[in-house]
Amino acid sequence: MKTTLRRLQIDGYGGLHQRVLELSDGLNVITGDNEAGKSTTMAFVRGQLFGPSKAAIEQYRPNTHGPFGGELQ
Repeated sequence: MKTTLRRLQIDGYGGLHQRVLELSDGLNVITGDNEAGKSTTMAFVRGQLFGPSKAAIEQYRPNTHGPFGGELQ
């Protein structure tokens, strides 16, 4: 079974708020400076695919009072 992600919509996850990443066919590489949100983005994808762990919910709950989570398409 092949799973293809086309779009990440992050409503609120850690320091990421109202972010949309459009993904291309094939391999996508996310780069950025330290503290840019690369690991947070990966934790978001992992949480959406497998369910967030209790530790992830505590660690990545948005520091604003906005929504927590988002969706994969």
